Amino acid sequence: MYMKKILTILIIILLPIFSLLIYFIYNEMKISNEIAKIEENIEKLYKKIN
Repeated sequence: MYMKKILTILIIILLPIFSLLIYFIYNEMKISNEIAKIEENIEKLYKKIN
């Protein structure tokens, strides 16, 4: 009984932390993809100018 209580408390604490971690990693990936697109566009513009 005691172990079950500890386990449920651990799950309740760890689940939000893991979901936040996954959310932040997902956002980082999205941001880095956007930066890569912007860099490509800058290179294209630079080639057009020269």
